[in-house]
Amino acid sequence: MQLTFLILLMTVGSAEPPCFEEALVGRADSLAAATDAGAVVLFDSTVVRVEENGRSHYDRHVLVKLYDEGAAKAMRVLRLDYDPRANDNQMTSLRIHRADSVVSVPVAQYVDVEAPAHSIYWGGRMRLYLVGDVRVGDMVEFTSYRVGFQIAYLDGPGLGERFVPPQKGSFYDVVLFGEERPVVRKVYTAYLPRHKPIQFREYNGEIESALRFKGDMIEYIWRMEDIAPVAHEPYSADDSDFLPKVVLSTLEDWPARARWFNETNEPVFALTEEIREKTNEITKGLDNDKEKFLALQQWVATHIRYSGLSMGEGEGYTIHPADMIFTERSGVCKDFAGMLIAMLRAAGYEVYPALTMAGARVEDVPADQFNHCVVAVRQDDGSFFTLDPTWCAYSRYPWSRSEGHQHYVIGSPEGGVLMQQPLFVDDNRMQIELKTRLSKDGELSGTFRMEPFGAYETRLRRRLIYRTGPERKALFAYYLKGLGSSVVVEKAEYPDPEDMSKKLSLAVTFRVPGYALMSEEKMAFVSPMLSILAYGARFASIAIFGSRAERENPALIWRTRWEECSGEVRLPKGFRFLHADTSVVDIDEGKVLLSARMEARESKLHTQVEARLKDRSLEPEAFKIMHDASTKLEDLAEEVLICQTGRGR
Repeated sequence: MQLTFLILLMTVGSAEPPCFEEALVGRADSLAAATDAGAVVLFDSTVVRVEENGRSHYDRHVLVKLYDEGAAKAMRVLRLDYDPRANDNQMTSLRIHRADSVVSVPVAQYVDVEAPAHSIYWGGRMRLYLVGDVRVGDMVEFTSYRVGFQIAYLDGPGLGERFVPPQKGSFYDVVLFGEERPVVRKVYTAYLPRHKPIQFREYNGEIESALRFKGDMIEYIWRMEDIAPVAHEPYSADDSDFLPKVVLSTLEDWPARARWFNETNEPVFALTEEIREKTNEITKGLDNDKEKFLALQQWVATHIRYSGLSMGEGEGYTIHPADMIFTERSGVCKDFAGMLIAMLRAAGYEVYPALTMAGARVEDVPADQFNHCVVAVRQDDGSFFTLDPTWCAYSRYPWSRSEGHQHYVIGSPEGGVLMQQPLFVDDNRMQIELKTRLSKDGELSGTFRMEPFGAYETRLRRRLIYRTGPERKALFAYYLKGLGSSVVVEKAEYPDPEDMSKKLSLAVTFRVPGYALMSEEKMAFVSPMLSILAYGARFASIAIFGSRAERENPALIWRTRWEECSGEVRLPKGFRFLHADTSVVDIDEGKVLLSARMEARESKLHTQVEARLKDRSLEPEAFKIMHDASTKLEDLAEEVLICQTGRGR
């Protein structure tokens, strides 16, 4: 397949403008008009050359045209990120193209500062380059050079080995075709030795590709044109889950990656007498394996604070020594996992670390697609029991029920393959019962009962543990806020939330003065159960995500959801509904279910609602169905019910 590339005469400092393909400028103008974009990327070209040892050299060339003042302001400073232990990244040329001139901007001077960080402070840095007075209509062109890899593994033993990946000779990359701005043309080219071929695959769309022999090298090329800007939407899935992308790797398979991970980290799980003593203390009196697994996980999850400080070599995949983490009581996911592995080994189990990706899928090409580390215990039948101490503080579950369908690779000596957690479709369940009574003066009183399972239970438990008495009372009022601002919480009953041996439930006794509108002989009100679901703390999944109907990209809602709700209202003595009536909503399409029934009979109102979201990811079509279901739930919640005394008949 023959590819036509944009030709630019790169004479930095020349007063003559370069020779552009005029068609690219015209296409950029059309894209800007069609998408109302403030800036358009005319081209974005990356060429990577991979050495025998895996060290990679990236040359990038970008040209951007500016169409509004906001975009022009944003381009007045350009930022290049790098990690001194893993890579270097510098601007090599920078020019501003105007209608009648070309302005060369010096790149020798820049500001080098620490990159913004939150929770993980591993020494990332950024270079800031002042572009200067960029105006609407200008085009900004820059080239940059980066050497190294993108995740901080280990520095090599000497300067000659600097920026060589610790899995020496390996190379992998994930290339996304799409960004916030429209792109007329994006090209990614990789050169590797002939005896070091890569395996690759394109996902989420069609991408042009070509493979050519260039002497003792192989040239791989991917190109895509007229790329629409990525829409910023609530609950957006990870870009890599829906943008066109190429995943490439020189690794043979996942077991090769897993064996390297095992060999690299095996020394860090060495046990000390202190770790053995603490393990024995935690597991004393526990009868079975699962109880011991969960007890040790709970200790790690609640006694190690999440703080990624640089504590030596290997801030990427290399886990810090267990004795260091036991002493410092601080680390990130890999350190939580390493601490739990050491304690489980002290308890006599065969256990290994596993690589996983939180919030996005891992493709089958064995490239680096991980951001998280967990734990796998080999059981008697050879299968593995997985635990995730990072996200399971105050949880009765070994794996977060908000992380279904997560891919993982176990770093065992034989080498694990790519596996996937279940979706936990039926685990995340909430049962709500609301029993209430109306008095003759319109006050609503009763009991709100909540029985949570899965992620619902974990969330409630944490909310109780992290709050004081008055704050807890405010939380209960928040759950009932759909009933109005005059809610008075009388009493709340629940087990000790820190007692992990007990299932958590909640019963709140409350009253709401003036809930119903009163006349001499009549009373009007809306369903309390539906008001809580539609306008309160939004227990019903349908209501939580239903504020926006249309979207362009998939929504990530993290966990499946299943709510079963029943409500009862007893009228005051002598009152009856004016009309016996039943209202029904019934939607069951793909991943979305809403079944709601409101029945007024004689002196009682019964409400039944079941709401389900059956996947953690919703395509735009499913999101639209959910919005429609939310609207129907709100419509039902707004139905006014009228009753009167027997004297009024």
